[in-house]
Amino acid sequence: MFKNKTLISIVVFIVILGGIAYAYRERLQGVTISSGSHSAKVTTQTVTERIKASGPLEALSSANLVWKTSGTIEEVRVSVGDRVKAGDILLKIETTSAPANIIAAQADLVNANQALVDLKKSSLALAQAQQAMADAMQAVDDAQEDVDKLAYRRASDDLITQTQDEIDLARKAISRAEDTYKLVKKRPDGDTVKAQAEMTLVKARMYLDNRIAFLNWYTGTPDDIDAAKYRAALAMAQAQLADSKREVERLKDGPTAEDISAAQARVDAAQATVNLRYIIAPFDGEVLAIEQNPGDVVTTGTLAVSIADRSKLHIEAQVDETDIAGVAVGNPVDITMDALPDTTLKGIVAHINPVGQNISGVIKYLVRVELEPVEKEILLGATADNYIQVSEAKEELAVPFSAVESDGKGEYVTVIASDGSTHRVEVKSGKSIDELVIVKGDLKVGDLVQTK
Repeated sequence: MFKNKTLISIVVFIVILGGIAYAYRERLQGVTISSGSHSAKVTTQTVTERIKASGPLEALSSANLVWKTSGTIEEVRVSVGDRVKAGDILLKIETTSAPANIIAAQADLVNANQALVDLKKSSLALAQAQQAMADAMQAVDDAQEDVDKLAYRRASDDLITQTQDEIDLARKAISRAEDTYKLVKKRPDGDTVKAQAEMTLVKARMYLDNRIAFLNWYTGTPDDIDAAKYRAALAMAQAQLADSKREVERLKDGPTAEDISAAQARVDAAQATVNLRYIIAPFDGEVLAIEQNPGDVVTTGTLAVSIADRSKLHIEAQVDETDIAGVAVGNPVDITMDALPDTTLKGIVAHINPVGQNISGVIKYLVRVELEPVEKEILLGATADNYIQVSEAKEELAVPFSAVESDGKGEYVTVIASDGSTHRVEVKSGKSIDELVIVKGDLKVGDLVQTK
């Protein structure tokens, strides 16, 4: 009997010892710590910190163009989808149906333009006369210098060399003047450019004759004929100077800069009134909608055309005050829209309004996101979700969701040591990635943590 009890005790002891060994082995392998418990290793995930802000997609330039007068539509020059340039006339009202002030402005515009042209011509004539007078003054000085030199019998060798150089330059000037005159000689008599070219050629030839004559005189003794020639040249130059002075005097009371500015203002005012007959594109863009057809009657304020430049798109997004500190101009932005579910657009933060707005009790800041050029036709006004990247990508520690527990002291994970023992490590959870959660705490990659 005693032997049987001893044998049973031994068997029980062996069974208990085997169970303890099995449990210990399982714990070390991290398969099962207790009923329903498992383990997993601490890993890393690449994390980029982003904030989300939404706003409507808008064109950088867009406008609803309305009529500023009344009348009957004469012509529609564009269709929906057409690309237009700034200044293009898109729609036009019949002249006869326009108000009387517009009809009168068309005549005023013609007269104002002619008056401006006349003023500008008068101003040009004065400038040309003033230049002619300056040239005549120089000619008189040159001729007087030549006459004064009659008192000398012979010039120095240096002066003779200088005069020979002047003769060479004069011949080259004549060649250039002849080439210029050939280009304009077929123009009608009285043409300003032709007359100027002809005068330049005549002056160049006269100057050459003058220099040759003086070279001859420098190398010999001038006779009475030569002396008379020099004095005649001086008299001619003085007469031309007197004529040019009289012409400047005649024109000096011509238009001032203020006169021309006033004339231009009258042209602009008349043009602005005439333009009321038209719908004119204010910028390069695309026609989105046309509200009239030829024959329709419109009144002041009637919508005519909607236009936008969809090549430059932006989003005005509202960012909470708790997030705005991380946002900076130049931050990259990923943009998604329900209207384009399979597309992610790219952009950058272009401007941050430093003045916040109170929206439903929360202070928000307006952030302008400008999109990179896109090929797709995007619907304006669609709500866009902006994911603004506010930090560079970096590696962060991650554990399964079920590894993070919490109690009165806060969040923690249970770390399993190599000997099977466990200890608590305080953590702070963050962003979720699939079935993992980013954590911060006294952990390292490869640590074994208990999961459920």
